[in-house]
Amino acid sequence: MHRQGMHGQCGCGCHKVMSVEEEVVMLEKAKEHLEAQLANVNERLLKLKE
Repeated sequence: MHRQGMHGQCGCGCHKVMSVEEEVVMLEKAKEHLEAQLANVNERLLKLKE
């Protein structure tokens, strides 16, 4: 287990601070992925209820 520093970060350099633009792009991609998954779930539910 990593010991956390004063600010709760592990110090390994893996926690990059994103710009607002980078975060928007990341969230838009995540939203698209989740919407596709939701469409698949809805389709499966409809088939099971038939």
